[in-house]
Amino acid sequence: EQKAYWLGFITADGNVHRDESTLQINLSAVDDGHLAKLAMIFRREVKSIKHSKTPMRYFSIYSKRLCGDLIQLGVLPNKTDEDQSAIFNNVPNHLKRHFIRGLFDGDGSIALSDKYKKHFTFAVIGEHRLMSEVANFICEKTGIRTPKIATEHRCSRIRWSGLYQCLAILEWLYDGSEIFLARK
Repeated sequence: EQKAYWLGFITADGNVHRDESTLQINLSAVDDGHLAKLAMIFRREVKSIKHSKTPMRYFSIYSKRLCGDLIQLGVLPNKTDEDQSAIFNNVPNHLKRHFIRGLFDGDGSIALSDKYKKHFTFAVIGEHRLMSEVANFICEKTGIRTPKIATEHRCSRIRWSGLYQCLAILEWLYDGSEIFLARK
């Protein structure tokens, strides 16, 4: 569970540098404790990013082996422009919900709009082919409808609306889970 979750989180928020030997994750200081969980696995510290308009923290590790393993799984430098579906396909089916939870914790959102009536949305953004694979898997496991995938700039967004669909996804993702971003 932990490896699949962190792979999803790294897919969302991680960066394998072009030298293919350094992994770095930058997050808002609000999520400092969560980033510390990952840093602790590697016996590293979370540090502050200086000269940032908003308080930011980062975790960085120099490891050719770790970065090589991530690249082998499909986490590539400049990943935004690359097909990331290979990453998802490298995760065994019984661990894919943990990967998706990590992906959601990194690049997902839950929203409640009160404009007309209470309206819930669950969304995740990422590379188009990965989002397509994730959407299909979520629908298969929860029985909810397939969403449209909206492409904006270089990213795609999958989004479900409605209380029933959002609760079905959240229960499936988080029920009995050991690791997750608490604020989500």
